[in-house]
Amino acid sequence: MYQYRREFGLIKTADGIRAYGAGLISSGGELAYCVADAAPKRLQFNLEQALRTEYLIDRYQSTYFVIDSFAQLMRDTAPDFTPIYTRLRSLPALAP
Repeated sequence: MYQYRREFGLIKTADGIRAYGAGLISSGGELAYCVADAAPKRLQFNLEQALRTEYLIDRYQSTYFVIDSFAQLMRDTAPDFTPIYTRLRSLPALAP
């Protein structure tokens, strides 16, 4: 979750998709790739899907999650994750 929320986060703006994640901001190549390239999937942020999606440490992500606002991100990540972890423990991770 940390990776998709803090490192590789995207947000919808009136001017289009923008990056807010530290990992994206610090990588000029991935920054351009995540907002402009047609290759990666840009999915509407879904907490459980983000928790289940593996992230790549050796190349650009193939999937990014897009929030509508920082208020949405705070609201969606505020609940206690314990019941979510319990439910997801039996499910396989999703490919990036």
